[in-house]
Amino acid sequence: MSASLSRDDGKRSDGLSVVQWKAGRCLVWDFTCPDTFAASHLNRAITGAGAIATDAEAKKKLKYSRLSATHRFILLAIESARALREDAADFLQELGRRIGAVTGEPRSTESVTET
Repeated sequence: MSASLSRDDGKRSDGLSVVQWKAGRCLVWDFTCPDTFAASHLNRAITGAGAIATDAEAKKKLKYSRLSATHRFILLAIESARALREDAADFLQELGRRIGAVTGEPRSTESVTET
């Protein structure tokens, strides 16, 4: 991954597409799966499905905010209890649609749900 995709602290996202994804921009993605049942998350988790993923998503978006100016940045935040954030669901649906268009696989978008 190029130095321009690394943050000042040396951390970087999980992946980068080598072809343009949308609007002439390459896709950069980061995946996080916070543990819904971790002791540190329980008080927040009881507020509703997806609460922990929402918090993780907000932290990651801030962490990689500079990338969204030059790339299409997607964050996949999915709780260990399977709660899926809207952005993650939208991305997986789009990815499944593109896979289906190339392969003809009718099930490529099955089981993509959000909370």
